[in-house]
Amino acid sequence: LLQIRFFLVQVRHTEEAMSAAKLSLVCIAVQALMDAYDSFMHLSLTASYQYMFNTFALISLFKFVLFALLEVRYLLIIWRCRHRLIFEAGWDEVRRHLSRVYLLFYGALVVGLIVILNCLDYLHVVVLLFQAHWVPQIV
Repeated sequence: LLQIRFFLVQVRHTEEAMSAAKLSLVCIAVQALMDAYDSFMHLSLTASYQYMFNTFALISLFKFVLFALLEVRYLLIIWRCRHRLIFEAGWDEVRRHLSRVYLLFYGALVVGLIVILNCLDYLHVVVLLFQAHWVPQIV
C-alpha cells in the first residue's frame, strides 16, 4: 500500500506536461516490469506455501494493481507528452505508434517471465539482476 501511495505522490508531482516529458520512459517501464514480475512471483509463492496463501495473494494483487492500473497509465501519459506531434498526424498514426510501444513493453514482459521460469534454480541471481537497473542511478 505504501508503494502505491508513493507512486501516486510521484504522479501528482509530474501532472504538468513539461515535468512529465522530462521523466525517463525506460526507467518507468522497467519499474513497471519489475512490479509485474514481483506480482507473478508472489502469485507463484501462493501455490507452494499454502499456510501463507492469503498474505502472498494479497501482495500479488496489490502489485498487479500497481502495474496494470497505475504504472502502465503513467507510461502512456509520459509517452503522450513526448510525442505530441503524432497526434496531429491523425489517429491511425497514433494507433500505429502506440501499438509498437505496447508490443515492445509486453514483449519484454513475456521474455522476462520466460527467463524467470527457465532459471528457477537461480532465482536469487535473477532477482538480483532484475533489480540492478537502479545501480546507474545510485552511482
